[in-house]
Amino acid sequence: MINPISLADAMGSADPQAAKAAKLALEKFVHAAGAPRAGAAPRRETLRALSTVALSKRPRLVRAHALRLIGLLGGPGEAKTLAPLEKDPQLGDDARMARERIQRR
Repeated sequence: MINPISLADAMGSADPQAAKAAKLALEKFVHAAGAPRAGAAPRRETLRALSTVALSKRPRLVRAHALRLIGLLGGPGEAKTLAPLEKDPQLGDDARMARERIQRR
């Protein structure tokens, strides 16, 4: 099984091709986890991994992308997880957008 955390690590690579390939693979993985037939377990595990990435010390763009994906896949529980990040000077806007996207659904 693909590990979203290792893909996030690869997104922070200095090699632009590897970083882009990891980003696309992570997006594909998230879309598969959010498919109606995927069930709750893959979605929950993916959101847990994305939250780990968003709350980590990885590069800002990697964390911001994880927040965007959380906004696409998350629910009310993830909106609470995003609240502390809204005060982060680097990621505040990204966290707010993700929370608003979740709340609109």
